[in-house]
Amino acid sequence: MQHAEATHMKAGMPAKKQRPLSKRPETERRRFRTLIVDDSPMVVKSLKAFFGRDGGFEVVGVEGTGVEAVERVQRLRPNLVVTDVLMPEMDGLEATRRIKAGKGAPVVIMFTLEDNRVARAGAMTAGADGRVAKVPKASDALAAAIRRVFAGAKVGG
Repeated sequence: MQHAEATHMKAGMPAKKQRPLSKRPETERRRFRTLIVDDSPMVVKSLKAFFGRDGGFEVVGVEGTGVEAVERVQRLRPNLVVTDVLMPEMDGLEATRRIKAGKGAPVVIMFTLEDNRVARAGAMTAGADGRVAKVPKASDALAAAIRRVFAGAKVGG
């Protein structure tokens, strides 16, 4: 049972399932050109599987360092970047600062093991639009964060 379903059931309310982006009305549908930035092959594989389950996402690139991410954003023009914080060469915080400083910057969501007050503040100070902790069932939290950020909210600060 998904966490959201469990929360609703505890409150005595029926579970509310989110429809995949591809099944939503045209006004809610958006194609997310997504760049994944993480140095862990296991995390990259999981994120690619997550994004592949929904027709609303197109993974346009995968990078393992912040330096590569900054360069690829300029070339590929994704509208969504999902990045780790701790990576070689340049961390995700500095990469986010540089990405967000560019013209037409994409939405950036930090997806990280770091889940404390300092990490949350660092992500928001760097200009991230959202932050999601890498925890069990993180895909549910990531999907919700993406929807909320594209609706104009900051997430995980």
